Amino acid sequence: MKSLQKFAIILISISVFFACENKKNPAKNNETEYATMQTTNIKDGAVYFNFTDEKTVAVYDLKFGTYNRSPEFHLNPALLGEGFVEIYVVEGADIADVDTVDFAAFSTDSDTSVTGGAWYNYDFQTHTLSAKQNVYVLKTATGIVYKFQISEYKADGSYDIKYAAWDATTSQFGTERTVNVAGSAAEEIFFSFTNGLVTPAPWDIKLCIIQTYIAEAGFFMSFPAVLLNSTEGVAGAAVTDQTFADVDKDAVSGLQLENPEATIVGADWFDYDSNTHRVVSKDLTYVIQTTGAERVKFHITNYYNEDGVSGFMTIEYEK
Repeated sequence: MKSLQKFAIILISISVFFACENKKNPAKNNETEYATMQTTNIKDGAVYFNFTDEKTVAVYDLKFGTYNRSPEFHLNPALLGEGFVEIYVVEGADIADVDTVDFAAFSTDSDTSVTGGAWYNYDFQTHTLSAKQNVYVLKTATGIVYKFQISEYKADGSYDIKYAAWDATTSQFGTERTVNVAGSAAEEIFFSFTNGLVTPAPWDIKLCIIQTYIAEAGFFMSFPAVLLNSTEGVAGAAVTDQTFADVDKDAVSGLQLENPEATIVGADWFDYDSNTHRVVSKDLTYVIQTTGAERVKFHITNYYNEDGVSGFMTIEYEK
């Protein structure tokens, strides 16, 4: 019983730590001979990185296009490391009336019964379309939840969309905004609520916060993690018995694809120092085969920016 109580106290400490910004003992990133990348705060949304282009890439939530002569929007169907873009609809509502999130209602939309062409009414006399009074609640590619409503479908084929982001800290939606998304019969338009219009690009790793069920405590907790794009063939392996500099990435064997139940990196890259209440990297080296068929080795060196604020992951890598 005492061990379980001690475990619960540690978990609560970690939970509080991850939920707030720690500005004590700022940890600066040392200069290195290797290429480095530091994320934006992953607590504000997942970051996707492509090693071939050496840049972060935007992942779309919705695509708009004309399918079977019908203007439709569809969800991103890809497995995004740990989960999918998911959605549910509240019919016959105004966007202001939807002020909570039913997390149990989220689902994928492979048959486009929620999205697709189900968003509009067709007037057979005027041959015009008008948006139904539907509010959609969306769990996006970055992990942020939004509510949105198509307020107007215009003659040029574009959509006026009202939307607001869910604030998990306050458990309420933020300020409502409006965006115009162009429609086109000739091509698909890809849209991210976090990044606006985007051009789809491959990603190798996703740096994010994941929810993990802790059986001993009986609840879910949030942990910083790295996930591989194994859906697109990214495989990896962890090297535990060599320093980063000594690892020959081309000699490492046994690279494996991962799934949500078996990750290569996941949240196993760090230890938690209960004395300093800081996340400390185990400094393990990970070798992956990228979407560009390159071998890359990387390790995670920091979880803090130069001011000591948590959530900013830094990785060093060598191609």
